[in-house]
Amino acid sequence: MTLALVTTLPAIDRFHLTLAYLALVVFFCLSVSLLWAVFHPAWLGIAERALGAIGLGRLKPHLDDLSQRLAAFRGQRRLFIELLAVASVTQVSRIFVHVLVARALGIQVALPYFFLFVPLLAVIVSLPISFNGIGVREGAGVVLFGLVGVSRAHAFTLQFTTYLVAVGVSFLGGLIYLARIPRRRAEARQQGRSSG
Repeated sequence: MTLALVTTLPAIDRFHLTLAYLALVVFFCLSVSLLWAVFHPAWLGIAERALGAIGLGRLKPHLDDLSQRLAAFRGQRRLFIELLAVASVTQVSRIFVHVLVARALGIQVALPYFFLFVPLLAVIVSLPISFNGIGVREGAGVVLFGLVGVSRAHAFTLQFTTYLVAVGVSFLGGLIYLARIPRRRAEARQQGRSSG
């Protein structure tokens, strides 16, 4: 969301994105506030009461669980910075995946527009509107890339193909995870014997 806020700001007037930008700012502020509350239990009760007031009280047990799980990491600022760096590289990589897919499909769009649209698309897709953002991603892509002259068919194909690339990469990661299970089990058994 931070990347989307920064990259969208210069284009607000050009593409009449004021309303979209304001929605992004509100979503960003709510998310940061919720994250702050999860890391600071004194504020968590206030956040949960506010969520309950708007009909999202069912999130309370999940937020409590998340807060307990993150308790051990509250004092590890270096780890937090490292994770932030990894997340930033990941988000920039997503932009370049879009660029490469567009080039492969013969879609000619200047690089700055990818830095403008892809982070905004990532935020839109993260909203709990559809299963894994399917349909929302493509529709938003058609609207945003249509602003710079990309046809509906090309914009749809670009978004759906980048989604397939992401699924493929995730599938490879899943296979690697599954392949490592026997080794992890063997290591756990060995540690159990040595401690016993």
